[in-house]
Amino acid sequence: MNCFHNLARGVCVNDKNEVLVAFNKEGGHYFLPGGHIEIGEAAKATLVREMAEETGAAVQVGSLIGVIEHAFQSKEELQHEYNFVFIMALTDPNQEVKSIEEHLEYGWYTADALEGMNFKPAKMLPLVRRAIDGAEINYFDTTIG
Repeated sequence: MNCFHNLARGVCVNDKNEVLVAFNKEGGHYFLPGGHIEIGEAAKATLVREMAEETGAAVQVGSLIGVIEHAFQSKEELQHEYNFVFIMALTDPNQEVKSIEEHLEYGWYTADALEGMNFKPAKMLPLVRRAIDGAEINYFDTTIG
C-alpha cells in the first residue's frame, strides 16, 4: 500500500554555524530532526515532542522557513511526504544532543559537509544552507516531476 506522510523538521544551528542532523543507522542516511505530525497535533508541537522523545532535549520552534515535497520508493510502496521545515533552537544551547533511540545518532555538521553525505531529501539542502546564512526564506521544492 502506498503511504502519505506529513512531517515537521527543524533546522537547529549552533554558534559554529553547524546544523544538528540525525543519522539513521539502519537506513544509512542523514536527515533533519523531527518526525510525523500526529492527527490533531500542530507541526511546531511535533518538533517539541519528537526532540523530547528521541533525545530528551527541550527546543524552541520558530518560523516556518519552507516546505519540501518528496516522493520515493520504499520496497514496493510509493512514499509521498511533505516536510514542513522550521527554525529550531535548543533551550539550553550547551546541552549535548544524544539519541535515546538505538537506530539514530545525532551530530553537528557544516553545510559543506552535508553536501557530501547521503542526506534525504537532498532537495532540502539549499533550504538548510539559506537558514545557516540567515537569509530570508520562503521556500518550496519538490522531487516530483
